[in-house]
Amino acid sequence: MKLMDQLAPLYQGILNSKILKIDPNETKATCNDCLRSKKCSNLKEYFRADLKCCTYQPFLPNFIIGAILSDPEITVGTKKLITDRIEKDQFVLPIGLFPSFSFQVEFTNRDLHQFGQTESWLCPFFNKAENKCNIWRYRGSVCTSYYCESNHGAKGKKFWKNFESYFSYFEWGLMEEVLVYKDFSPRQISDQLQFLGVREATEKEMAMQVIPQAAAQKYWNGYYEDKVQFFKDSYQFVLALKRKNINEIKGSQGTTLEADVMKSFTGIGKL
Repeated sequence: MKLMDQLAPLYQGILNSKILKIDPNETKATCNDCLRSKKCSNLKEYFRADLKCCTYQPFLPNFIIGAILSDPEITVGTKKLITDRIEKDQFVLPIGLFPSFSFQVEFTNRDLHQFGQTESWLCPFFNKAENKCNIWRYRGSVCTSYYCESNHGAKGKKFWKNFESYFSYFEWGLMEEVLVYKDFSPRQISDQLQFLGVREATEKEMAMQVIPQAAAQKYWNGYYEDKVQFFKDSYQFVLALKRKNINEIKGSQGTTLEADVMKSFTGIGKL
């Protein structure tokens, strides 16, 4: 399956077309056929079959939230899960939707055996009845690039690591471009980014289920009363970006990451 068939359609006008046409040819470990839940004799760590590797809660950038809410193929229930979180300030800010402090701290400091086994970490977008992801085309760089085993061994692992860096770079670049367009200052953006990558938290922060309304409002730069529309507008803004804008976001670092993906791909799949 080509990468373009695994990602949200909006990326087809943004990511390098040659990269999107890559077919990594991964058949050992797939989302629908979890290798590590089969207890193969040559694997030391196993995942619960009802959890798989989905004991991870992703960051969804602002424009992706808007894309999900605008997609007629996403179920009403999944959209309501997101809008409920938005309305309740349940770890949602203009940067996007992110996991709680307690999850971030616990996951960062996890033991190896906990991954794939800890039900309380299960992604909120995991469909337990059907044992699959409800937002698969919109999953982020971490979920897209994670393969517990690769058909191509170490070479395949390197490819996916490079792709994660490349994909993540654009996720963050587009998210920040939205905020610049919406007149958020560098300081306002930086203050929100402090909610990501949390390794330590106070007892009060660990118990938090939502961001208190008064605290949340100060981050929204006047958009607090219409947060759902803010995310839909973010998606439309990204869709309307011109090639010049994309090249500016990519810059020299993005060009280097792009080259790393293509170089590491050599010999593991087909275009």
